[in-house]
Amino acid sequence: MNKIEQKCPVCNLPMLIKTSVSGDGKGKQFYVCPNYKTCGQAIPLPEFSDDPVPVNSVQGETKKCPYCAEMVSIDAKVCRYCQRNIDPAVMQAENTKQVANAMSSLGCSLFLIGICILFAFFYFIS
Repeated sequence: MNKIEQKCPVCNLPMLIKTSVSGDGKGKQFYVCPNYKTCGQAIPLPEFSDDPVPVNSVQGETKKCPYCAEMVSIDAKVCRYCQRNIDPAVMQAENTKQVANAMSSLGCSLFLIGICILFAFFYFIS
């Protein structure tokens, strides 16, 4: 993997390369300033691929991942950067399921509110 020397944009010191041990970026490398406690600079390390460009890869046959905004092959089903499913059929099914779950929750909430109003109405009438 090629690594580019990076200088801190605040204190102009050469930055150190560290590896994240937790969170979403676990295992990914990043630059951190030796004076991090003072200047707070940390920059993600650019990812370089040692894989050759595929022969059938043509400019313009890419699309942007809706989750991480990286460019991937137009035929990709899973983003190679964030590993999320970007197949339109699967994404549509997931969205439909999320909408159905939200509508179900809304329906239950409205039903309970209706029952409360009904009880309150009968309580104040009698």
